[in-house]
Amino acid sequence: MALWHYYHAPMTTVWAFETKELPRLLNATGLIPTYLGTRDDETPRIDLSSVKHFDLKLCVAKEWHRFPGSYLVPDGVAIEFVKSEFNGLLPGHFRNAPAQVNSSLWLRPGTSHVPDAQNDLNREEPSRYADVNSCDYLIDLDFPLHPRESPLEPRYAVDTKTWDRVFCRSFIDVKHSRLLTRAFWVPGEAWQKSNEFGDYCLLRNKGLVNKKEIDIKGRVIQGEI
Repeated sequence: MALWHYYHAPMTTVWAFETKELPRLLNATGLIPTYLGTRDDETPRIDLSSVKHFDLKLCVAKEWHRFPGSYLVPDGVAIEFVKSEFNGLLPGHFRNAPAQVNSSLWLRPGTSHVPDAQNDLNREEPSRYADVNSCDYLIDLDFPLHPRESPLEPRYAVDTKTWDRVFCRSFIDVKHSRLLTRAFWVPGEAWQKSNEFGDYCLLRNKGLVNKKEIDIKGRVIQGEI
C-alpha cells in the first residue's frame, strides 16, 4: 500500500500522458472524434499513431532515475533528457543498427547494437541532453513546502509563464517524513501527519504545444493530414 500511495506517481503521470493528454491533443485538432456521452467502457480504443504529426518531445530532468520507461510512451513521441545536477552517463537512444547486424529473426536489431558515445566509466556524455526550451512536455517533481532549486534544477512546476500543469500526483518527501510512516501506509490523519508530500507533475510548454495545435488543426482543415 505504501508503494502505491507514496511512490506510484511516476507511473501514474506517464499513464496520464498517454491516456489523457495525447487523446486531448488529437481531439482538439480533429485527428480523432470526440465521443460525447459515451461511457469509458464503450469508447473505442484510441489509435495514437496520428500523434507523430506533432513531432512531440517529452523531457525528463532530475527525475530521470524514476522515469518508468519508454514502453509507456507511444511511438511518435521522442523522449529526451534535460541537464540536471546529475553528472553521470545517461541512457542513449536505440539507433538503426548497421546492415551487418540486421536480422529477419529479430524485429528490433538496434537493441543488439552498442550506441555511440558509450563508456564504462559512468562519464557524462553531453550529447545525451536536449535544450529544455525545445521540450513540449516535461516531467518534474516539486516540493512546495521545502523548495529545492539550483541553476541546473529550477522549479519548473512553478514557472507558470512557460509551463502548464497538465497532471500532478502527490509523491512523498522522504527527507521530511518519518521512517516508519513513509515505509508503511496506514489510513487516518494521525499517521499521515508525519509525512510530507511534493507534486509529481506532467508539465506542458504553453507556447510550443499551442503553436503545434494551431498548425495541425489548420493542416487537418486543409486536408493535408
